[in-house]
Amino acid sequence: MTDIIDSITQLLDIERVKIVDKLAGKNINASGRTSTGFAVRVDNEGVKLIYSMTDSGGAPFATLEKGRRPGKIPMGFVAIIEGWAKDKGLSFSSDKELRRFAGAVAFGKIKERGFGRPAPSDYGSEDNTVRPSEDDIQQLKDNITLIAGNAVRAAVTSYNR
Repeated sequence: MTDIIDSITQLLDIERVKIVDKLAGKNINASGRTSTGFAVRVDNEGVKLIYSMTDSGGAPFATLEKGRRPGKIPMGFVAIIEGWAKDKGLSFSSDKELRRFAGAVAFGKIKERGFGRPAPSDYGSEDNTVRPSEDDIQQLKDNITLIAGNAVRAAVTSYNR
């Protein structure tokens, strides 16, 4: 059974690397923390490829992937922009100047226009996604079925000897 779990873990880790590579390839890396939030986990429910904002300190994945529509700014958003500016190495003459910049970005650009990948007009476009394609998911399912089938055949053969 551990061979099956190890094989599935390896397959999911390949998908994790593909997602991280797509993030880099599409320059979706506001702070770089998002990529560290992807992990393959094994627990009593099985093997999973997960994304955790808590583990990475990154942003909600869908927002980074597809953008954000214009509209109401959530509480604490200015502080998030301030953190982003610091992560990017932007320098300001004072904390007050940094707060002004973050406020202008949050309440000016993002509230009025949103942001997207690559442009706000493309919000939610499937071309912007870094998630596995339907073909990738089907290939993954086929590979897992093959792994499980081979393990069952090996167990039956061993039992019949």
